[in-house]
Amino acid sequence: MGSIQEQSHTDQQALLDAQLELWHSTFAFIKSMALKYAMELRIADAIHHHGGTATITQIATKITLHPSKIPCMRRLMRVLTVTGIFSIAKPQLMMWVMHDWVDSKCVTILKNCKKAIPPRDAGGKVIIVDTVVGAGPSNLKHKGTQVLYDLFFMIVNGIERDEKEWRKIIFGAGFTDYKIIPVLGVRSIIELYP
Repeated sequence: MGSIQEQSHTDQQALLDAQLELWHSTFAFIKSMALKYAMELRIADAIHHHGGTATITQIATKITLHPSKIPCMRRLMRVLTVTGIFSIAKPQLMMWVMHDWVDSKCVTILKNCKKAIPPRDAGGKVIIVDTVVGAGPSNLKHKGTQVLYDLFFMIVNGIERDEKEWRKIIFGAGFTDYKIIPVLGVRSIIELYP
């Protein structure tokens, strides 16, 4: 009897985990929206102005946000920190965000990230999880999926980049070195070093 209850609990947990994954994927685009608003409002500049840490009120004052919008700012900052866009950790993590932006915006985003991290010898780096077309296994299904992603993102004005395109953005943002680790299926971990 115990094993049936254990199996039922395991099945229920698997269903809840699948539902969580579905919701997480469904709302993943909000990270890009939050990043867009953070850039437009120049939140990183406001935090930098206050020495790298700032309260919501300090940020709102610096970006001249109307006081009635402060509750919205709290929610935006929560998204930015929980998703890892803004973080107190030395490495900065950006997961599946960059493909939503044109090259010039990616350079701006990465320049701001570079400002927020310590030097390389102090552990500073930016970690991007995104597709690098051509990286990873050389089988046709893998490559085909990467280029299909690229075509899909073209529909929503996004782009999946190959290493040459990533290199242009990375060095354009002032980073001195990078490493591509193709370990996440069609996605890779891209480590950028100041």
